Amino acid sequence: MMLGNFREKILSWGAKLLLGLLIISFGLWGIGDYTTNTGGDDQIVAEIGGQEISSRELESQIQVSISRMREVLGQNITNEQALAFGIVDQTLNGMVQEIIFSEGARNTGLIINDDLLNQEIRSDKQFKNRAGQFDRNVFQQSINRAGYSEGTYVDLYRRELLQKQLLSAFEYGISVPVALTDSVLRYREERRVIKLIKIKHTALNLIPDPPSSILAKFHSDNAARFSAPEYRAVTLLRVQPKDISDEIEVSEEQIKNEYDSRISEFSLEERRKIQQILVSEEPLAQKVMSRLKMGNDFIEVAKGVANFDQEALELGDLTRGELAIRELGDAAFLLNAGNYTVPIRSSLGWHILRVTNITPATKKALGEVRNVLKRIIQLDLAADSLITLSNQIEDELGAGASIRDAAARLNLKVENIPAIDNQGLNELGKPIDGISDQKEILNAVFATSEGEDSDLNDYGSSSFFILHVNKVTKPTLRPLDKINNDVRIAWKRDHRAEEAENKAKNLVNELNNGISPKILASKLKVDLLSTRPFTRTGEGLKRELPRELISKVFASKVRNSVLAAGNGVHLVAFVSEKRHPITSSSSKLAETIRAQLNENILGDLKKQLAEALRKRLGVTINRGNIRQIFSKTNTP
Repeated sequence: MMLGNFREKILSWGAKLLLGLLIISFGLWGIGDYTTNTGGDDQIVAEIGGQEISSRELESQIQVSISRMREVLGQNITNEQALAFGIVDQTLNGMVQEIIFSEGARNTGLIINDDLLNQEIRSDKQFKNRAGQFDRNVFQQSINRAGYSEGTYVDLYRRELLQKQLLSAFEYGISVPVALTDSVLRYREERRVIKLIKIKHTALNLIPDPPSSILAKFHSDNAARFSAPEYRAVTLLRVQPKDISDEIEVSEEQIKNEYDSRISEFSLEERRKIQQILVSEEPLAQKVMSRLKMGNDFIEVAKGVANFDQEALELGDLTRGELAIRELGDAAFLLNAGNYTVPIRSSLGWHILRVTNITPATKKALGEVRNVLKRIIQLDLAADSLITLSNQIEDELGAGASIRDAAARLNLKVENIPAIDNQGLNELGKPIDGISDQKEILNAVFATSEGEDSDLNDYGSSSFFILHVNKVTKPTLRPLDKINNDVRIAWKRDHRAEEAENKAKNLVNELNNGISPKILASKLKVDLLSTRPFTRTGEGLKRELPRELISKVFASKVRNSVLAAGNGVHLVAFVSEKRHPITSSSSKLAETIRAQLNENILGDLKKQLAEALRKRLGVTINRGNIRQIFSKTNTP
């Protein structure tokens, strides 16, 4: 059980982080590693109106993401790990949503014919090259990245266009009332100006020490404040690649092979900054060449003859392979800096390239990176050895050995932690090195019962641990004689805060009864502070004020006063001005608010439409078939 738990979690920390990021990136399609229970026909997993989603279609969507993830992670993901993220439901819901909107569009008579589809694809910016023209190669690269056949990709594109047609009625039909925009604008941009009086707790009269009986009562009444947290005494065995890596021998051949396999990491290709003049006709290209041969500036010729500005000229700092057309790369990388090519013809037109800068290729020699490579190999081999080591620990524990005895037999080091709280602190309140920042270990410490071993768990990067909880000390009230000074300070702090609050309440009453803030501040011998106009979010303030105070200020009338507590201070605010926004409903800010309201309304309408279409079309999810189709068997 313990070893199985460790094996299924052996993915490195870095892989897990990347896995989490890819789950967000591939949210529509999901990820997973499922195995079909073969031996049956293609089964239906969902029905939407007259449309069906088959098990093969669902698997295909999942497998697209599997392939993409394996390329990035370089390792498999088990079914249990994938299922833990709810990937099947996530993927299926995305497919159902697409069909719902597509069917809704068809039911209203909307169609996307082949001519319109072709036109939309050719005008899509994501399929255009640097010259702003549709490029078949760019289009094919998008298909390859998505992992589909061209037919499937085009069908999905058509479905997306259908959805856009359906939803465009909302997008272009929404008109946010001017009155609503104005109301939101006035609310957001309303500003207040206040006079501020600070009552610092430390500036109040000295408070004498309380009698011992009062201090004792304060101590017992506030037991939670003066109690020690739960502590646990733990025996910890943890093994990291670095703990055993130094013992691993690495041959020169292994280092050489590692160097060869990573040569791209130690090599930088030659790069060239390239400018391009692209024209559609050969006579115009020859005219450009004629001007250049006369000694005219490349940028001036581009602007005067081809109507190119400098920004449009720049192709960037590129390697040979980054130039999509091979003939252009070959020609550009034969030039010296400052020179230009003759006109080169391609499907896009006539190109004249100029190289403005050359960054030579570089490569680190094996000797420069030998020690780094040796360490990498040692750590990799050590990580591989951890599974064998975990087997040995499992065998020892299974034979009845304690963690301490198992460690001794395997020549491993255990750590004895006499007391640790759930923040990773010891009894002195100080962090325990190497433990306090390890969530996995802390969680296991407090999830394991007294007298029990934890599971064998992974943490960090390809490391694992197991621990035994020796003793649990429940939270206890610290004796008053041990913390007498702390309790006395806390009692005084509370009483100063209480006195400051009472004083602030009296000030509020006096201000609300018409006494001038200036007179009261003078009487208290404190500064009267004035703010600049500020909004409900605090925009416009030079100093930070408590959120509670700002809320109270905007809930109050002009010439009224409010109070709130801060850090070691009580604040009294007198509302001296209320300023309405001077921006009009045609201002940029109003336009921004109108756009936000439009987006929110559109989102609500889309949600309502989806729910209505679900009810009209009828959506059935066959959970039984899904459970039958996807087993928990790991992919080989």
